[in-house]
Amino acid sequence: MSSKLEFVAAAFLPVLLVVAACAGEVTGKGTATGTGGTRGAGFIASAGGHATGASTTAETANAGAGGSLETQASVTVAIEPGSTSYGAWMSSVPGMPLTPVVSGSVPDSPLYRWRSDYGAFVLWQPPDYQVVDQGSDFVVGDTTVYWSYLGLPADTDIPVQIRLDLLDGSGLQVLATTELKLVWTVDGGVAVE
Repeated sequence: MSSKLEFVAAAFLPVLLVVAACAGEVTGKGTATGTGGTRGAGFIASAGGHATGASTTAETANAGAGGSLETQASVTVAIEPGSTSYGAWMSSVPGMPLTPVVSGSVPDSPLYRWRSDYGAFVLWQPPDYQVVDQGSDFVVGDTTVYWSYLGLPADTDIPVQIRLDLLDGSGLQVLATTELKLVWTVDGGVAVE
């Protein structure tokens, strides 16, 4: 009977950790605290904030007997906006510039997964500075990306959520995550909250 109970506990440990993270605090060998919650458009629950510079270190569950939550190598990621506001009518840039900023143990050749629940990302790089649409969910190396939109959403009271995952060089392991919230302004632009 004990082995069945251990199996059930091990099978549900990741779910319990996500639920606990959404509640605001998860403790173990490492600690993750924050407001957490779920986000629309495929965002998963995370124990992190959603403002510039708010980030979490990736956590992994050891679902063996007496499982614990262990922190990966100490690394954080933040989103540095190139400006505090943006409007699609601004012709000098193709979108709001967003640059990943990593602190701690930076992996070799890191990758970044950018996701947005509204609008899209574009790349705009030398030497030709052509605007290349990347959609609302894509992976890229260490570069500034631009977020933009075509038209306003049906409900401008709902902020835009931008999520950035720092990935290892293989793109298979999330090392850290952060979110940035953009609120709609009365002139049809967005501002960093």
